[in-house]
Amino acid sequence: MLGPEELRLLISQGLSLRYLLPLAVEMLRVDPMVEGDLYPGDLLSAALFRGPQAWADVPDAAQEMCRIVAGIADLAPGIRRAAQYLEGLGGF
Repeated sequence: MLGPEELRLLISQGLSLRYLLPLAVEMLRVDPMVEGDLYPGDLLSAALFRGPQAWADVPDAAQEMCRIVAGIADLAPGIRRAAQYLEGLGGF
């Protein structure tokens, strides 16, 4: 099983996103600020910065990611802006 750091690295490299983004969402559902080797929330950041096309390929995961992001009260403004494209895919 892949841990948060492995998922963060693979997602950051754009590898197998159709399969890895849903795995990341499962992990983020349990702990949205799960940390790989960089900082709390690094997996969330890596997933959100993949952009709308990656998420369009996994609409169910995109909707769940919307719910996760909406539930984080103290999310950094830059990360929240990066998530705005999810509005069209699943809505906040």
